[in-house]
Amino acid sequence: MSEEKSKRDALRWFRTAQSDFEAASLLLREGKHSHACFLFQQSAEKAMKAIFRLYGVDPWGHSVRKLIDHLKDIGEELYEDFKPLIEEAIYLDRFYIPARYPDGLPGLIPDEAFTARDSQEAMSITLKVLNKVKQRLEV
Repeated sequence: MSEEKSKRDALRWFRTAQSDFEAASLLLREGKHSHACFLFQQSAEKAMKAIFRLYGVDPWGHSVRKLIDHLKDIGEELYEDFKPLIEEAIYLDRFYIPARYPDGLPGLIPDEAFTARDSQEAMSITLKVLNKVKQRLEV
């Protein structure tokens, strides 16, 4: 894939990540915290995948933490740049399944398990990921 095509593809992923962030922010304001948490995780995941696309790599998986780990395959310097986000990525990854499914947590549905504090923290972390990716994409 050409460098120009890789950049266009990366920007498509990043714009989608931004759109997910905006939708999650609306859900947070409306008190739909499980949905907001999931979409914040999705936003961070898609932003990270934009980085891989920039380098012409088609990433696999849904874990933000694992995506950061796999940056080593592209370059150590790139990995080191994102490494400080690992603990926060782990926090986001917790929302991938339990925030969506009624059997993700024992005896609770997602709307009963996630709070404003969860979605606000998820928003804050996702914003850090988006900003870091934005720097790399130079947009």
